[in-house]
Amino acid sequence: MKTMIRLTCLLFCACCAALRLTAAGHRLWYCQPAEDSLIGWERQSLPLGCGHFGVSVFGGPQHERLQVTHNAVLTGRAHGLESGNLTSALDIRVDFACHSADSYERGLDLEKGLAWVTFDSWGGGIRREYFTSYPARVLVMRFTASKPGTLAFRLRPEIPYLVPFGAKGEDGLTGRSGTVVAKGAAIAVDETLDRYGVKFAGRFVVVPEGGTLVADVASVSVSNATSAVVYFSCDTNYRLAPETFSAPLGKKLDPADDPGARADRIVAAACAKGWSALKAEHERDLAGLIGRAALDLDADANDALIPTDGVLKAYALGRRSRYLEETYWQYGRYLLVASSRPGTLPANLQGVWNAH
Repeated sequence: MKTMIRLTCLLFCACCAALRLTAAGHRLWYCQPAEDSLIGWERQSLPLGCGHFGVSVFGGPQHERLQVTHNAVLTGRAHGLESGNLTSALDIRVDFACHSADSYERGLDLEKGLAWVTFDSWGGGIRREYFTSYPARVLVMRFTASKPGTLAFRLRPEIPYLVPFGAKGEDGLTGRSGTVVAKGAAIAVDETLDRYGVKFAGRFVVVPEGGTLVADVASVSVSNATSAVVYFSCDTNYRLAPETFSAPLGKKLDPADDPGARADRIVAAACAKGWSALKAEHERDLAGLIGRAALDLDADANDALIPTDGVLKAYALGRRSRYLEETYWQYGRYLLVASSRPGTLPANLQGVWNAH
């Protein structure tokens, strides 16, 4: 009888572990945010992408950074790694009013293309979710507080690597100028790049649930809310067409082209759909590609419950993890899907991500 009970318990535990693996899927997850630095970007941030642009999520509890890259934002490299500015288009900074970050966790679901940050603060739970949609061409962020009226944050985009026009670097001209203007619930970012005359436009709209929204010169603040959704998109005047390559250097791009108007329309359409519809559409789109193949190495389901850096360290010391190997395979597929899609620019050496 005791043997039967033990066998039943073992079978029950095995079934539970298998269910946990199915629920967890293949994901990267950690118990600390990425360092806000080039090393943090390269080794710790979590990548999102819809082909049109890429986003690296750092996950800071008080100060979130989402770094946006676009393959048309090519301005050359200045001397020295810290001052380079190849395809880094925008830094999205979000300052949150929270005094602590207990039970912190962040991660990236590779099957759903969804990044998240969760922690406890002010006696309640905070959850942030992020995804980039190829069909809608947007980055969508949702911030939620479990205690009504306790969500407060300030959204303040920053243009990186502002360099005077005519500045020379290793790859030619590195100049960049730009403005960030907030009005009502919207923020407009407009940049001009000296090299080739590329124009970059980024557009935000903030939609809070309850609370108060106030626009400053270059930021939008929300207070006393329960949740909020932020919609973002961007575009440039660069076009992948034969004449772009055959035209003289100073006439490659149309100076009258207005990428801001296109970005406005994209964000307005996303707002009309809303968070739930956009998320469902995004997950269906991604599943149509990620779901084409699967790799089953008979992984230990318990490895899905260990932070990714812990599994990596154990693997380096000789403990094989078939779950890590499956996840590594899936991660490569995810990066390719997130980097380049029909109608977008081809992936570069870093896919669609580059912080410097």
